[in-house]
Amino acid sequence: MMKINRFFRNLLPAQTKGKSNQPRRRLFWHRFPSLNLPRIRLPELRPLELPRFRLPELPPLELKLPSLSQPFANLFFLIEDRQGFFILLNWLGYILVLASALDYFLIIYPPKLTNPEWELQAIKSLVSNSWFFLLGLILVFLPTRIYIRRLEVNFLIFLRSLTLCLGIFYILLIPLGVINTYRINTDTFAEISSEKIERQQQLDRLENAVRTQQIDPNQLQRVGEALGLQENPNSENIKRALIQEIEAQKQQVQERATKQKEERFRKLFRQSVRTHFGALLISVFLIRLWWETHWVKALKEQPTDTW
Repeated sequence: MMKINRFFRNLLPAQTKGKSNQPRRRLFWHRFPSLNLPRIRLPELRPLELPRFRLPELPPLELKLPSLSQPFANLFFLIEDRQGFFILLNWLGYILVLASALDYFLIIYPPKLTNPEWELQAIKSLVSNSWFFLLGLILVFLPTRIYIRRLEVNFLIFLRSLTLCLGIFYILLIPLGVINTYRINTDTFAEISSEKIERQQQLDRLENAVRTQQIDPNQLQRVGEALGLQENPNSENIKRALIQEIEAQKQQVQERATKQKEERFRKLFRQSVRTHFGALLISVFLIRLWWETHWVKALKEQPTDTW
């Protein structure tokens, strides 16, 4: 341990208090000889000059948007090629027409021409399922294309003639529906009247049996208990109460039959008016569409090289 302290004491300078006449010891790294390294002179480098590029000045981007104070301002909107979009509309029209034709076939097949209820229901279904068909016709006859094929022109001519036939067909459905409505109403009234008569005949037979005492006393006793009468089965009070109940039942049967007739007639009349009014509107629209598509016939008469 003492040797180590002596070694560091020789290396480090001694710390003295105040001034001392003894010369200061040299630091240990001063004891090593200095190294004389050769001087290397680098050549002077010329400054690097980069070419100056001048970027073109871009005009400021100006976006004119409608201000909040003018939310309905008009914006410039232009599509160079509109034919693709209008062709899609025509295809959608053909799809709607074909789907409606399939619906019409399923409505009228199998036919039951002697059944007034089936005929009236078929007319109602033809009217209610015709709105997509009319929309398809509008899209098919949309005159927005520049070029059209000859085959499609022939199909449009056929479809135009079919439109006129359907307009006449819907007009003819109106008197047929009125006749079927009358027949259904007559059959309904006859059915309700027959049920009323049958019920009244049953009550009349029961009243006659009570008056002539042709009912078993045990049955009269049960009827009396049902009416709340605790008397002798042969008592006149039970018979009188039973006859009054029969008369009340007759009155209820008459009122019920009248009410059923009124409800059936009101429901049938409402359905018939709505169906026939819809058929009239459809027929008018189809005839007007046939008249407005006269350009199809004129297109057929043009030479082929102008298409």
